Amino acid sequence: MYGLSLKVRQVQIYKKEKIIMNDLTNKLAECNEKIALEPNNASAYAKRGYVYLDMGNFDSALVDCNKSIELDPNNADYYNDRGWIYWRTGQSDNAVSDYSKAISINPKKANYFNNRGRVYMSVGKLDEAITDFTKGISIDPNSVNCYGNRGLAYTLIQQYESALSDFDKAIELNPHNADYYSDRGGAYSGMQKYDKALADCNKAIGLAPNNSIYYMERGNILSAMQKYDEAIADYTKGIELEPGDIGYYFIRGNEYKINIKNYEAAISDYSKVIKLDSNNVEAYNDRADAYRLNKQFDEAISDYSKAIDLNPNDAYAYYRRGYMYWINKKQWDSARPDLMKAEGSEYDEAVKATLNDIESAEKAFLEIKTKAENGDVEAQTAMGIIYLEGHGVTIDPSMAAYWFKRAATCGDGDAQAKYLLALMYIHGQSAPQDSEKEAGELLLEAAVQGFEAAKELIEDMARLSK
Repeated sequence: MYGLSLKVRQVQIYKKEKIIMNDLTNKLAECNEKIALEPNNASAYAKRGYVYLDMGNFDSALVDCNKSIELDPNNADYYNDRGWIYWRTGQSDNAVSDYSKAISINPKKANYFNNRGRVYMSVGKLDEAITDFTKGISIDPNSVNCYGNRGLAYTLIQQYESALSDFDKAIELNPHNADYYSDRGGAYSGMQKYDKALADCNKAIGLAPNNSIYYMERGNILSAMQKYDEAIADYTKGIELEPGDIGYYFIRGNEYKINIKNYEAAISDYSKVIKLDSNNVEAYNDRADAYRLNKQFDEAISDYSKAIDLNPNDAYAYYRRGYMYWINKKQWDSARPDLMKAEGSEYDEAVKATLNDIESAEKAFLEIKTKAENGDVEAQTAMGIIYLEGHGVTIDPSMAAYWFKRAATCGDGDAQAKYLLALMYIHGQSAPQDSEKEAGELLLEAAVQGFEAAKELIEDMARLSK
């Protein structure tokens, strides 16, 4: 739960930390003029790089950072700046390299360790991250960023007491930063101290009421407290604030599906994700799950198939589609190849169990078929039911009628077979020309043989005819 909110926060972190400029166009013009006058001024390139960075033009920002380093290769700040660009563009190894270079030039600046620690944390190297944040704190005991980020790292490795200590210190140093209350709430949530977690999230929202992340985090806490309707309200608020962020639709959809069991609402949210991102494999799988739970089996199979089209190696979609072919459609010929595609995946145990069930069912089917072909009346009736309902085979009314007829005419005939064949004729399935008469005769024979369902149907038909 907390890891998801951290990922969302990392996506939005640039918005929180970017350099605020009133007029980027004018600022860029000023930088261009400065560079034109002083083409070897490293600082001028660095400042223009900041402008490009604020504009989201990372390529141009990187060019200017490279130029500033070329002109002044011993300036640690320039490597730090370029490290930030590399991190923002997903080049984590290059970012670590540049932050390390900045540290080698000036090992007494806490912010360089903080920045490298953030990169380590973003790629899951939490021990290295904690080491860097701790080093930053040793350099600057009032480095609020290092305390806050180390608290996050401790939370991710479930060292919650250490995390709380760091968040408490960060709040002491900066009591007006909403992130620290939200992050401390995450640690309390990990400890299942939901009342304290909720109080911290409320504080964060009070400080920053338009930050969608805090509503998502509070929704997660409310969900853990089984206050599902309140959680939905918070997820909905997050969607209102960030209507283009598919993450909130996923979270709300999961809440509807897993906890509230409102599958239609879940389907609607996953459909919104697909509308925003038509190639999102996870959304098709999640919507398929909701369709399956809502007993919309054809729609579920269609979505699993779409997920497979988008990702032919999606073991989950193969497993689920194969399982549905077997359990819901009774089509083992379709189920087996899908399940075999999912063998060796994390679903391997369930896959093997299902394949064993299919093998047992096939063996039973062949045994029943052999008995039926050798004149066993009960087996013939069973074969009729298999084809009528599609148990492991494609539904085939003509084959069902064939086996019911054999069972009905063998010796005294099987009463259940006569009754089921009569029902088929009544519903127009493989019915002969004089189906009404034959159906009546079959029902009467079944009733005489003591088949209660046949007796009840005859009585019902008699009442209706009056």
